[in-house]
Amino acid sequence: MTNRERAMNILHYKDVDRMPAVHFGYWGELLTEWADQGKIPRELAEGNWDSSPKDRELDKLIGWDFNWQSCVGPANGLMPGSRFELVQYYAEEIKKIKL
Repeated sequence: MTNRERAMNILHYKDVDRMPAVHFGYWGELLTEWADQGKIPRELAEGNWDSSPKDRELDKLIGWDFNWQSCVGPANGLMPGSRFELVQYYAEEIKKIKL
């Protein structure tokens, strides 16, 4: 079973072969601290972002199965998006300004 199949099955209450070890990203300060302590290579701590090649290499080193974003995808906002309006209050009068 792939990581994506495993995650989707869990979200749809279906059977999985095992529970995945998933993370939601790393704090840059923590990676720097781990590098200072010699727990991870310095090059993995610098320039690391979600789903980057360094992120996937760090996952293997630590023992994570995957980063949640790399499995499910980055589209996590409202679909369709909301309409935005700027509302200004002038004493007793309310004006709406279209953006």
